[in-house]
Amino acid sequence: MDQPGDEIILRTLGKTVEGRRFQATLTTRSHLSLVVVRRDNAAFGGRITVRPRQGKPWLWWIWGAPIAPASEIEAAAAHIARALTRPIVPLRSHPTASLSPLMRAKFPPPR
Repeated sequence: MDQPGDEIILRTLGKTVEGRRFQATLTTRSHLSLVVVRRDNAAFGGRITVRPRQGKPWLWWIWGAPIAPASEIEAAAAHIARALTRPIVPLRSHPTASLSPLMRAKFPPPR
């Protein structure tokens, strides 16, 4: 459930990542989240939400991976920028080859 301060946290994060060549849009589809995409390639993006972790607000990727405490906006922005600007390594023989780098990180190829 969204908390009163979540919108302020996400707006602050949005302004911070926009200074790093990204576009950020606050959305309220099923719940409050921030959609962040690269300005030069909108295929590279992700949704971020605020949820508690050990009683404190944290920033999370929508699929449940933690990013950083909400009190560390700069660290969160750096994490997001790294995740969305990693070089793409072709994985031609794997079924996840067409997935974005973020989804490939969640579903790595079998060894």
